[in-house]
Amino acid sequence: MEWIGWRKPPLGWLNVNVDGSMAENQGTAGVGSLVRDENRTWKGGFATRLMCRSIEEAEAWALQFGFRMAWEMGCRKVIVELDSLSVYNWVKGLQQIENSLSNVIQECKEWLYKNWMVSLKNVYREGNQVVDHLAKMALKHHLNNFIEWRTPPSGVADLILKDKLGTVSSRRVCEVVSEIMVEKLSALEQLKASTVCTSKKNVQSRKGQKPSPNGNNEEDDSNASQELNGEASS
Repeated sequence: MEWIGWRKPPLGWLNVNVDGSMAENQGTAGVGSLVRDENRTWKGGFATRLMCRSIEEAEAWALQFGFRMAWEMGCRKVIVELDSLSVYNWVKGLQQIENSLSNVIQECKEWLYKNWMVSLKNVYREGNQVVDHLAKMALKHHLNNFIEWRTPPSGVADLILKDKLGTVSSRRVCEVVSEIMVEKLSALEQLKASTVCTSKKNVQSRKGQKPSPNGNNEEDDSNASQELNGEASS
């Protein structure tokens, strides 16, 4: 069991939460983002509605728009949080990107290399509730234009208060696929591939060696002779 909640950023940093919400069987999605500081103060937020083919596409666009909003607000030290593990892994290069989303994921990657300090984090939904509500508002109210809020809209007042008070929710974590685990699996696959390649080279090398009368390779006999001579001289 874990206790999950929104966490304020360190002093001098800003927290950017992004999220997408998909309408069932309609091909439309709501996306939103908001920025808060170390005092848990609302600095800005937005929501809009888009045509999307999947929830991952909605989450990716929410992330791209969140980066842009923070940049245009003049934020230069930001922690960006999203609850989509797939989009997080694609942007961090930990998993192969779906072809249909390659363009928007590439745009998100480019934001990581601009002239600012930015940290991308994957969080649980329980720590992303305010922006989740913004995304759902965009769907409910058919917000086809970008709606920006310099102060919190009335619909999220209670959720904002909960975050300010440090309210947490319980979550039973059965399985967590972390960035470290993905990297370890990737490294293991590379090691296996390298081992197979090395084994093939050794087999090919041995096939090209001429066996000696006693059944050993000449190279092996030579190495053994050198080792014996070294021991004798010592």
